[in-house]
Amino acid sequence: MGPHDRFIYDNIMKKFYHDNTYLDLIRPIFLTGTEKSDRTGTGTLRVFGYQVRFNLENGTIPLLTTKKMHARSIIYEILWYLRDDTNIKHLNDNGVRIWNERPAPDGELGPGYQWRNWLQTMKLLNMIIITHALK
Repeated sequence: MGPHDRFIYDNIMKKFYHDNTYLDLIRPIFLTGTEKSDRTGTGTLRVFGYQVRFNLENGTIPLLTTKKMHARSIIYEILWYLRDDTNIKHLNDNGVRIWNERPAPDGELGPGYQWRNWLQTMKLLNMIIITHALK
């Protein structure tokens, strides 16, 4: 591989870093995963303990090209979370229907509240740990 080829290869690998990370995650699932039935009837393959992490500090969201992703829904859902909204009306008004099976009759769902509450819980736990460490 010449220097120009290496440059092209390196740039492709950078561009598709998230895809390659995802593919590295699913490869052992396909090779060693055990079958499990699910509520949809399509079935899944599973392995225990695998995870993938992405650094979000640079302001990017790892959308994958190896998997069909509805970017518009993802963006509206992230904005919905950040608004601390708990009702799916805003999502439905913007064509996002992924949460439609789960809300209460009045449209209340909870993830925004749960996330907000989780952050408060983490702050409280951090305060308890610091207080305990100072004793």
